[in-house]
Amino acid sequence: MPNEFRAYLLSRIQKDNYRGYHLSQHNRLPFDKVSNILKKIYEVAQNQKFRIHIGDDKGQEQEGCEIYYQIVENLKT
Repeated sequence: MPNEFRAYLLSRIQKDNYRGYHLSQHNRLPFDKVSNILKKIYEVAQNQKFRIHIGDDKGQEQEGCEIYYQIVENLKT
């Protein structure tokens, strides 16, 4: 995991309000599941920034989100 990303995660977790206020921010996942998701993201994107699909996925791909879609496909497997 790149140092910049690791530093970002640590800074967020160390904040008293890191979990935020939105209900979905209160979901908890096992560490191994989060670790696997982050590894899959890094396998595809490496250190590249990438756009994510905005809004509900109704089966139509959005332009410029190719890396995101590749990550999603890898996570499905």
